Amino acid sequence: MRPLTATLRSITGTYGSLQARCSEPGFLIYRLSQYPGQTTGLVTHAGEAYHCRSAAECEAFAEKERAAVAGTAEFLQKNGVSCSIVSAGSTPTAAHAQSADGLTELRAGVYVFGDLMMAAVGACSLQDVALSVLATVITHKVHHDGSSVVIVDAGRLALSADPGFSASAGTPSFGLVCDAATTQPYLGLCVASTNQEHGMIPLQDTEFTLEDFPVGKRVRILPNHACITAAAYSGYQVVDKEGNVVDYWDRFNGW
Repeated sequence: MRPLTATLRSITGTYGSLQARCSEPGFLIYRLSQYPGQTTGLVTHAGEAYHCRSAAECEAFAEKERAAVAGTAEFLQKNGVSCSIVSAGSTPTAAHAQSADGLTELRAGVYVFGDLMMAAVGACSLQDVALSVLATVITHKVHHDGSSVVIVDAGRLALSADPGFSASAGTPSFGLVCDAATTQPYLGLCVASTNQEHGMIPLQDTEFTLEDFPVGKRVRILPNHACITAAAYSGYQVVDKEGNVVDYWDRFNGW
């Protein structure tokens, strides 16, 4: 029979939870001695890094995460527990980590694409966000008070229903509206609400009118949470600076 193996994982307040457990003499050693298989190492995720709001904060938290998991691994190894895997990382910390000493793996999450949440925490800039959803204006709506709404063919299934950090600010949005060719954001325009197939883009309090977005016009929408948005698609159309599709990358889907 194949022996059981286990990798310890911490997902709640990486730095605090690991150090708290290590400060209790013999706690980890005792618990692991009760496990009938083999311990292979440690895996942690810097969830608290999502509270950062600048590159400097991300850098500081990355070092706290590294020191915590590397220190715990050293503690275990000194007490006879195998730690061949010492894995840490999240996009905010991976993007700004200054050292990987003591780690065997740095997991970068959505580092390759970025998204609006990562821009908000300082892990990347808006210009760094490489994933977008191409949408088409399909109709307009004018309310009784005269306010106008542009409706596109990208709703919850295309963008996801994740409001990102916008909900905590009291103004939920589901993506930033950009020029289809340049991916430059239209000032003040976001997908303010969605249903299954449609996204609503209000023009109130912006410089734009319905004439700027005729039916058939295409826009690009930067997603709040790239992981969830990308999961709805079978692959990625790779475009050059002129907006021409130059390649197609298949996605690995499923769990």
